[in-house]
Amino acid sequence: MFVTRFSEKLKGLVVRIEALGSGQRVMRTTISQFHKKITPKPLLLLTRAIFLLELTVMNKLENKIIWLSDLASVTTGYPFRSKILEVKDSRTLVVQMRDACAFKGINWSGCVATKPLNTPQQKLMDQDILLATRGNHFYAVLVDGMPKGFEVVAAPHFFVIRCRDRLNPRYLCWILNQNQAQNYLELEAMGSTIKSLRKDVVEKIPIPLPPIKTQEALVKIIANHKKQETILLGLLQNQKTIMQAIASDLYPKDKNL
Repeated sequence: MFVTRFSEKLKGLVVRIEALGSGQRVMRTTISQFHKKITPKPLLLLTRAIFLLELTVMNKLENKIIWLSDLASVTTGYPFRSKILEVKDSRTLVVQMRDACAFKGINWSGCVATKPLNTPQQKLMDQDILLATRGNHFYAVLVDGMPKGFEVVAAPHFFVIRCRDRLNPRYLCWILNQNQAQNYLELEAMGSTIKSLRKDVVEKIPIPLPPIKTQEALVKIIANHKKQETILLGLLQNQKTIMQAIASDLYPKDKNL
């Protein structure tokens, strides 16, 4: 069971476990107690186990709320003056909105190769964060697993966020995708049909800042939860395929339906 991989430092972190859609609390416990009370078999009976992280440790940690601009730099994507042209065999890639997903990350194989940059300082670095600036969902994506030997830039419809020492990029990316940050961005967005964000709005996103060790602990929990979610989604897709096959077998073979 994935919980057994947590370090000793995480055993005081308070979590709640809920069954998806029920809204009814199943348990409120620490991870050390979770080891004793929950076995893998009952865990599988839950449609989904959701850990509602409370950023509260048993020593009554007080978290600071700080503007994003005090913790990271915020810059705009590469300013292409016209349509992004594909250049075969180029070593420069462009990450566009269609290539990025908050859950799956960046689809590097789908990124367009274009002509070399005039301003190399706008190249993306590993662990940068891309924040979508247009649309109805201002999702954040971590730059991870960049192809070797390529220089990469973000399209103009992204803000590029680069963390400073006090902030874990994976933690920040998770925070930016949570309801609190998303609600703030929706309230401050401009436009009616197609919403957009200003740079000064992004710089003032309120960010809770626990100690770096707590951030790293939360990152481990988030990673484990993401693995569990991926597995469950795969199982649901397999079940859907099986049910479609059963429905197909119910029809006569000589009918074109």
